[in-house]
Amino acid sequence: MKKLILILSIILFAQANKIMAQTIELQPKLYLCENGSLVLDGTVINTSDTNITYQWYHSLSLNVPTIPSNEIAGATNPLYTVTSTNNGVGYYKVLATLSTGQVYVDTAQIVVKDVLENSFEVFECNFAVIEELNSYYYLDNTTNITFQYYEFEADAILGNTNTLFYVDLFLGFTTIYLRIEEANGACIDILPLDIDTFFQPLYAGYAPDMGFCSSEFNTNTFDLTINDEQILNGQTWAEISYFIDYNDAWNLENPIANPASYTALTPSQTIFARIYDPNASNIGCDANDSITQFHLLSISEPTPNTEVNYIVCDNSSGSDSDGIGAFDLTSKNSVVLSGLSMLQFDITYHLSLVDAQNGINQITAPNNFISGNALIYVRVASNVNACFQISQLNLLVQDTCDDLEVHLVSYWTTPRPGFSYKNKLIVKNNGETTIDAGSVTFTKDALVTFSGATGLSAGNTITPTTTGFILDFIDLLPGESEIIFIDLLVSTSADLGDLITNVAEYTTSTNDVTEENNIATLSEIIVGSYDPNDIVESHGPEIEYANFTEDDYLYYTIRFQNIGTASAINITIDNLLDESLDKTTFQMLSASHSYGIERDFDNLTWEFNNINLADATSDEPNSHGYVYYKIKPLAGYVLGDIVPNMASIVFDFNSPIITNTFNTEFVATLGIQEDQLNAQFLIMPNPAKESVTLVFNSRQSQVEVVIYDVLGKLVLKKVSQQSKTIPLNVSSLERGVYFVKIRDDKGQLGLKKLIKK
Repeated sequence: MKKLILILSIILFAQANKIMAQTIELQPKLYLCENGSLVLDGTVINTSDTNITYQWYHSLSLNVPTIPSNEIAGATNPLYTVTSTNNGVGYYKVLATLSTGQVYVDTAQIVVKDVLENSFEVFECNFAVIEELNSYYYLDNTTNITFQYYEFEADAILGNTNTLFYVDLFLGFTTIYLRIEEANGACIDILPLDIDTFFQPLYAGYAPDMGFCSSEFNTNTFDLTINDEQILNGQTWAEISYFIDYNDAWNLENPIANPASYTALTPSQTIFARIYDPNASNIGCDANDSITQFHLLSISEPTPNTEVNYIVCDNSSGSDSDGIGAFDLTSKNSVVLSGLSMLQFDITYHLSLVDAQNGINQITAPNNFISGNALIYVRVASNVNACFQISQLNLLVQDTCDDLEVHLVSYWTTPRPGFSYKNKLIVKNNGETTIDAGSVTFTKDALVTFSGATGLSAGNTITPTTTGFILDFIDLLPGESEIIFIDLLVSTSADLGDLITNVAEYTTSTNDVTEENNIATLSEIIVGSYDPNDIVESHGPEIEYANFTEDDYLYYTIRFQNIGTASAINITIDNLLDESLDKTTFQMLSASHSYGIERDFDNLTWEFNNINLADATSDEPNSHGYVYYKIKPLAGYVLGDIVPNMASIVFDFNSPIITNTFNTEFVATLGIQEDQLNAQFLIMPNPAKESVTLVFNSRQSQVEVVIYDVLGKLVLKKVSQQSKTIPLNVSSLERGVYFVKIRDDKGQLGLKKLIKK
C-alpha cells in the first residue's frame, strides 16, 4: 500500500509541475487586417522572476535566425504590437532570458491580405473544392479570424449564408470573393480571387433509344456506334466509348469491347456513352456533362384495341339527314391504346390499310374529320423501334346517338351482417350531345336496407321506392357524369356466404345506341371478416355462361385502405393480367383519386403520386381508395373456365400488399343445373374441424371436388374415381364459411356450404 501511495504521489507531482511549467504561449498563426494591429504576448508564465529580459526577432522564413539583422530594434518588452507599417507579414520570434540564464523561445506567424491580393490560380479540372485553393491553405488554422468564400461580392460584403463549398469552372475563368473577419469584429477584409482551368469541357449530345420489334432480347444485336456522330456533336478531337455501368463510364473502365455488335442483356437495358480527349491530362475530372445515356429496347408489337366504334349524330355536320358527321378521331386515342402509354406510341389515321401499314398519307386534320359511315385504319407505332399494329375505327353517323353508361361500384368494403355497405352509382354521358332528361332505377338486394344517398347535382332528384330509389336527371352534357353515393345497411339476419346483388338500370333508353351499358349489376358475398386491400369483380364469383356474350365485360374493382399510423404520400397498384383476359379491351372507368395509368402489355400500373391518403386511425372515412376498370375475357372461353385476377398495392416504401385472387367461373344457369347433384351427396360432419367426408347415394365413376372461400379463392381441389365416399382434410383452412362444389363425369354440378370450426 505504501508503495502504491508513493507511485501516485510521484504521478501527481509530475502533473502539477507540468501544469505549472514555465513557458511562453504565443498564438501560432494570426491574421493582420489592413490598417489593423495585433499585440503579441511573449510573457513567460508561471514564474516569479522579475528580471527577465526579452528580445523580438522578425523574418519571412519559418526558422527565424536570432541574429542582429533580424532583431527588431527597441522590442525588449514581453508585449509587441505588429502593424502593417512595421514589418507586418512574416514570422515573429520572442527570446526570453531568465535571471538564472534559462532561455524560453516561441514563434508566431502573421498573415496579411497583401499576399492574397491579385492572386491567380489555375486548376487542371473543371471544378475546385474550396480546400484546394491557395488562400484556404494560407489562412487555415489562423486562430483570430473566420473566413468564407462567395460567388458574388455583395454577398461577401454582407456576410450572407450562401457560401461556396466548391468553384464551378465549366465556363472557364471566374472571380470569387473571400471575406476575412476578425473574431472580435474589429475589421473585415474582402478580397477578389481570380481562378481559371486548363480543362477543355466536353458535352455529350443526346442519343435516341434503339429498339427491335422482338421481345427475344438475348438474340437482338445492336450497333451502338450509329449514335457516334450525334453524341460527339462536332467535337472531332474527342473519342467515344460505351459502358453498361455509369461508374465505369465516369472512370473510363470496362468499356464494351465491340460496340458495333452488342447483344442486349435485358429487354430494356441502359447504355452509357462517354466522350473524352485521350491526349488530355484531365481525364479524371468531373465527367457528368460528357456522359449521356440511351436504352436498348426489345419490345413486341403494340397491343392496342383492335376495333372501336365511333358514333356521332347526323346533325353534327351539314343538314340533319345527309348522313354526314364531324368526328374528332383523336378523342378515341385512349380507347385505341387501351392503357398503353401515349408517350411510347405514335397514332396516325389512314383511309386505307396499305397506307396505314406503310405509314403514309395520314389524315391531316384528324380532330375535325368530316365523313359519313367509314372505316378508318389506325396505325399505332412504337416511337423507339419498328413495331406497329393496325386497329380499325368504325365511323357511324346515326339519327339516334345518345350513349348513356351506368356503373355500380363497391368502393368501400365488402358487405358484413349488421354493418353499413356503400355503393357508388356513376351515370355518364358518352355521347356527342346533351341528354335532356332521363331516369335510372336502383334496385337493392332484399338483404340490405337503403339508408340514403348523397352527391346529387342541382336540378336532379332522387325518389325512394320500396326496393331502392329512382334517379331523375336533366341536361347531362357530353362527357359529364352524375355520381351518387349510396348508403346501405346489411341485415343482421344475413348469413355468411349469402350473395347480395344490387342493380342500376337506365330506364329511359329509347334513343340510346349502346344498350349493353345501360344496366349495371353488382354482386358480392357477405363475409364476417375482410382484408381492406382486395380485388372483386361485379358479377360475383360465378357468371352464367349462356347469358355472357362477346360484347360483355368483366368489371374489376381494386380497393385499398391506409391502415397505417400516418398519411400515405404515394400509392402504386400493379395488376398483372392473366392470359385468359384480353388486354387489348382494357378500359379505365373510375378511381377515387387523381391517378396515372399505364399498361405495359400484360401489366397494369396505377400511380397515385402525392395522394396523401389519410390513415384509418385518425381519419377512417378518408382512408379508402379504389380503381375500377372493365376488360373482356379472351375469346374462346368455355363452360367451367375460371378467370383469376389479383393485384399488389404499395404504400410509400413499404413492402407490397398482395390482394386476394378473385376467381370468376363460367357456370351453367345458376339455381337449375348447379343443384342437380345436391340431393345425391352429404357433407359429414358439418360444421367440421379437422376433416369431412362427402358421402354419395351411389358409387361415382369420377368426381371433381373444389372448395372456395367466400372471396372466390380456390383453397382445395381433389379428383376421385369409383368412389362412394371422398374424405377431405380441411384442418389447414381458417375458420369461416366455404363452398364445396362437385362435378361428375356427365357435367352435372352440386354446390353446398361448409362451415369450418
